Amino acid sequence: MLLSIAVRVMIYLGSALMVYNIISYQRFFAQLVRQGGWNGHRAVLRLPVVLLVMFLLGYLAVGIFGNPDLIVSGILFGGSIFVFVILMPLRRIIDHIKANEHLQAQLVSSEESNRVKTSFLASVSHEVRTPMNAIIGLDNLALGDPNLSPTTRDYLEKLGASARQLLSLINNILDISHVESGHLVLQNDEFQLRDAVLPLCAEIRSRCERKGLSFALEMDEGVEGACIGDMQKLTQVLESVLDNAVKFTDAPGSVRLAIRQTAGFDDYSTFSFRVSDTGVGISPEYLPKVFEIFSQEDASSKNRFGGSGLGLPIAKNLVELMNGEITIESEKNVGTTVEFTVTLK
Repeated sequence: MLLSIAVRVMIYLGSALMVYNIISYQRFFAQLVRQGGWNGHRAVLRLPVVLLVMFLLGYLAVGIFGNPDLIVSGILFGGSIFVFVILMPLRRIIDHIKANEHLQAQLVSSEESNRVKTSFLASVSHEVRTPMNAIIGLDNLALGDPNLSPTTRDYLEKLGASARQLLSLINNILDISHVESGHLVLQNDEFQLRDAVLPLCAEIRSRCERKGLSFALEMDEGVEGACIGDMQKLTQVLESVLDNAVKFTDAPGSVRLAIRQTAGFDDYSTFSFRVSDTGVGISPEYLPKVFEIFSQEDASSKNRFGGSGLGLPIAKNLVELMNGEITIESEKNVGTTVEFTVTLK
């Protein structure tokens, strides 16, 4: 008696589970159709439904009209469980594929958007840089007139300073677009490291004097001699670091640059550039973010000192391209020290 009841229970539980399987597959079928791409193949998707319905009818026929034993009922019940187990991972696999396709589409769209943005920035930067160079050149020619009134000369000097600042921003935008696209390349030209550094230091010294700061330069004898590398990019990094030092230091503070040869092997030498200032410094919380693009410690400092937040991120990328590294140490209201190394032939 108990065996007969167990057989009947297994038959009807298997039938109920098969009904659930049919409903579940119908939902799965509808999901596939909504995703598209199955036109002309829907008959293939409907075939399992037909088979499952026939399986269910067989269940009911055996349960109502047959006289199944424990083995037959166990096989039928196991068939329902097998279909249920197969459908569960199948649905999850389809959901996973759908999610991956969505992410892939978003990635392609994002890459295309970045490509268009980079192309636009590069094009606009090139177009704007040409007239800016003309403005700076004409401003320098005008300042050469000995008959200028003091007021006009002051206007022209401020115009030149603003134009150079704008040109620097344009160059930074162009460089960051090249960095993001991976198109930033270095030149390999022969140059004298001392000759590359001294004109920049003369300009920085002049800026320090106008601001009431002291400037000190220490250069080892090992810096003498010719090097092969990208002089323009090297001076760009050094100028960016020195510019920050002057910008964020108030009178009667000081800025100091030390250049040393730290290593040599075969035909290559590693040089260290260490810039120290007694400026406002950087808080410990913000220090890890200084090399992030468009990073500014707070809005008040941006309004007071200006800047785009591109200088140090670009400098870091250029230094790493020159097989070097850049580090920064700072203490709030005490000062900042930035040191970077480059390896040149």
